[in-house]
Amino acid sequence: MTTLACLALIVGESFASDLRWTLSSGGGFDSNPAGYDQANMQALGWSKLDTRWSKDIESGSVKIAYNGIGYSYLPESAWSGHRHGLSATYTSAVSSDFRYDLGTTVSGNWNHPDFTAHSYREIEGRASTQSKYAGWNARTTLNLGVRLYPDSPEFDYRHVTLGASAQQSFVTRTSVGGGVEYATRLYTTRTIEDAFDGILNARSSRYRVNGFLGQGLTTTTGVKLSLYGENGNGRSRWRDDYWQVLDDPLATSGIGGRIQLSWLAPAGLTIRTYGELDALDESYIASDGAYARRDDDRLGAGISLQSVLPWFTVINSTSFTVGVETERNWSTDASYSYEQFSVMAGLMYAW
Repeated sequence: MTTLACLALIVGESFASDLRWTLSSGGGFDSNPAGYDQANMQALGWSKLDTRWSKDIESGSVKIAYNGIGYSYLPESAWSGHRHGLSATYTSAVSSDFRYDLGTTVSGNWNHPDFTAHSYREIEGRASTQSKYAGWNARTTLNLGVRLYPDSPEFDYRHVTLGASAQQSFVTRTSVGGGVEYATRLYTTRTIEDAFDGILNARSSRYRVNGFLGQGLTTTTGVKLSLYGENGNGRSRWRDDYWQVLDDPLATSGIGGRIQLSWLAPAGLTIRTYGELDALDESYIASDGAYARRDDDRLGAGISLQSVLPWFTVINSTSFTVGVETERNWSTDASYSYEQFSVMAGLMYAW
């Protein structure tokens, strides 16, 4: 009995030593949190607890990990919820320039009772390679899985994502990179709307390309330009009771870009400012309940300040963030033309 008690204590201490916690909380003002033409100004507060645990076994070639996040909002308590994931990953370094990973994840989220229609459970498998060639760091990825919505089987789907990317840095403090991705969903439940439209196996897919160019301007400042283009097809999903809708992010086409300037300021401050522009063609459910597409042109900008408070250690650290953002959206559906302005501040404690 004593031996078992000692073993349990050792295991418990080992488990606790591998736990990492992050508690964050904040709030501020948002002139239009929903992003509609009829603005609803709100003061918002939020808090989040992020728990992570991981353990290397088999001399580090196998890693098991858990991640759990709980979050709450005020006064919109119905936005609160929690999600959890358990994963296992096998890694093999074939050489100093090539390695591959194989893994699986079981996860799910549990929303507030007002939004249980969008709570899901998911199992995924993944494979990836990382390699180096002529100064380039290259990566390929394959993800496939099944997502189930217990309260909304009309939303259930299988998905596959293929991707490849590469990047390189130069002595001139210049970095360049880019990638391509193909993603597809196959919905596994035939809805009433599918039957009406003669659709046997509803699916959506998207091709996406992206690239970036980064340049260090001085030892403490840098600028980064990111661009993307995507071509998607598909449509949103009605539940058979016509009470809930699942928007499909793959059913979006468009182009966009973002430019960001960063400054490692004195006193440990990091200041970032950005501007971005997107031109999108999106699938959605119109106000009359019909399937439709709309064109959105979106312009956004913001500035943030972040720092770690100096009287805490690196392991047990407290950081703060203050941010100001503004966004303007022009849409062919007037209900989605809006202006938005927000000011947020937050504290994060990690241990």
